[in-house]
Amino acid sequence: MVNNSIEIDIVENKALKAGIFISLLMAIAGWVTYYYSGSDAMLLDGNFSFISVFAGIIAIIISNKKHLKTKTFPFGSYVYEALFVLIKGILILGVVLVSGLQNTFKIIAYLKGKPIENVVIGPILIYVVVISVLCFALYFFYKAKNKIIDNKSSILQVETKSTLLDGFMSLGIGVVFLIIWLLPSNTTFDFLKSIGDAIIVLIMCLVFFTMPLKIIRDSFIELGGGILQDTATKEIAEKIIVEALPSNLKKESIYISKLGSSYFILLYLTSDTNTIDLSTIETLRKKIQEVLMPALTNVKLELIVSNN
Repeated sequence: MVNNSIEIDIVENKALKAGIFISLLMAIAGWVTYYYSGSDAMLLDGNFSFISVFAGIIAIIISNKKHLKTKTFPFGSYVYEALFVLIKGILILGVVLVSGLQNTFKIIAYLKGKPIENVVIGPILIYVVVISVLCFALYFFYKAKNKIIDNKSSILQVETKSTLLDGFMSLGIGVVFLIIWLLPSNTTFDFLKSIGDAIIVLIMCLVFFTMPLKIIRDSFIELGGGILQDTATKEIAEKIIVEALPSNLKKESIYISKLGSSYFILLYLTSDTNTIDLSTIETLRKKIQEVLMPALTNVKLELIVSNN
């Protein structure tokens, strides 16, 4: 297990820099393909990739500054991580909504008899093959790097999700366009040659609509001081805490909150004895915090002990 915050930052930064480079290539490729094909789906794909470029640059800045302790943030500037995740979720949601509305209007215009220019499918198929490979390669790269640091990077977690979204979007676009390309002329499916592109975008917007909503929801909970939403991490932390308790102390309840890559734990205990020395409590607090460190790198623990 990795329990060194500097080592985590190094791995995180290297992953983000590689991601920025790949995402920039994908964004440019998406816009160029949109120019030559006229496909709004390509524009949507390119915009998603550009969000990853912009977010990646901000993420590196945050990664370098998050451990900084100031008068305003005496325990570290981890709030910026949560803000980053929230803003990226909002950006993704915004792109999904705008693309959905634009292509809804396009379909409505077609139904009203307005001529819609057919997209050029050749450049799209070439783009999809290349971009799908890059997206899924970047997804597995992010996932592997985060696994090295025991999945302790919330930034890499959201980058992994958005890259997977981008990959499935590219793959879905390619499959549907290939089907449209192979359709014979003068059939009941001719409408797909005009608005198939818009239908693809709408379907993908509906499929992936909940992903940015979950990111935004979890970020609001973090910023509001709510309980940890990652049940797996919560169970691991509670197990470690219970195993570290001496026999004369029993767990009443555990409150765990998360802000970026930092954790705050409030542990309520009951004692079998009438009195307990403060130094003993402090020693126990340090011991539990130390055994928690491999699982939760940046953790602050407070104990509240009462008599039965």
